[in-house]
Amino acid sequence: MIDNEIVVGILTGGRLFPKRKDLLKNTWMRHWPQSSVVVVSDGFPHGEDLEDIDYVVATDDNGKPCGDRKGDLCCKDIWLYKHYYEDPKYKNAKWFLRVVDDTWVFKPNLIKFLESKDPNEVHYIGQRMCWEYERGTAKLGKYHREPVDMKNETWELVCYADGGAGWIISRKVLEDINNNWEKFHYVCKLRTWDDVVFGWLMQLLYNDDIRLCEYPGQMAITQNAPDLKQWKKPQYFCANRDKPLLWHHPHQGQNKRPKHDMVETEALFHDEEMYNHCKTLDRARGKKSA
Repeated sequence: MIDNEIVVGILTGGRLFPKRKDLLKNTWMRHWPQSSVVVVSDGFPHGEDLEDIDYVVATDDNGKPCGDRKGDLCCKDIWLYKHYYEDPKYKNAKWFLRVVDDTWVFKPNLIKFLESKDPNEVHYIGQRMCWEYERGTAKLGKYHREPVDMKNETWELVCYADGGAGWIISRKVLEDINNNWEKFHYVCKLRTWDDVVFGWLMQLLYNDDIRLCEYPGQMAITQNAPDLKQWKKPQYFCANRDKPLLWHHPHQGQNKRPKHDMVETEALFHDEEMYNHCKTLDRARGKKSA
């Protein structure tokens, strides 16, 4: 798989992005070609040099910039998927990511994981979450980690991929979205979190299949920030280094700020000494290192 077969869309805000720009450029984003990453925002940050970033302002059907509140995120999602479909530079892309500006993307692991899947089939991948919601409204009720049988006739269940950790769709799903923009606009009118809305859209497109979201496992795609102290233990790191795909701001503790944690994650997963240690362990176990 080559770089331009996977595209990463980062949702952010014009006021927030200046605080995250250098952090992203100096960590996971630097491992991707510029043509494979697009930053989607609600406005241009003042006084920022964006020449080396594919930075675009998402607009609604009236040409106005999408807002930055909870109910406005779906507007950015619609723009992102239209951009994916209509921009010629993405015509050879097979996989499409939607993340946020404090999601961590593990490129080598992601490529290896997606190589085993067919982009011409329906794939919607992320950390599965489920919410009860009142029929005909966006009122959310109880949260469930897995699908459950609903016995109350006034409530339904929507399962979706968590938005902080991010999600991945195949070329097939993008094609189906392009043929059903009216359904996307319909669910966006509910004005709630865009990850829940996208889960609703998937259920509309694929016959209410609430189990559609593929969940590779807690360690692979996670909203709950993993503890880097554990990952810095060589035995643990070497045993699990190939598993992470998308993490939402990994941390060292509840009081640590995400900007520090992303720098530490970059250093850890590109630590030559650590990987040499892993090779030594692999040889001792008769395993071929990646």
